[in-house]
Amino acid sequence: MISSSNFAIVAGIGPISTITLAAIFLNEVLTLLQLFGTLVVIFGILLVSLNRSNKA
Repeated sequence: MISSSNFAIVAGIGPISTITLAAIFLNEVLTLLQLFGTLVVIFGILLVSLNRSNKA
């Protein structure tokens, strides 16, 4: 069973994969705002992951 904190980290990847797949398969154009949002999400996931690994 997966813990709620691990699930939250994995769930953060969902919007990023949706944007990427839409660009690949539906020829959607990625805007600068979407790319910035993607970077913010990735940065947040990295912060949480690094914080958890430092406590363990």
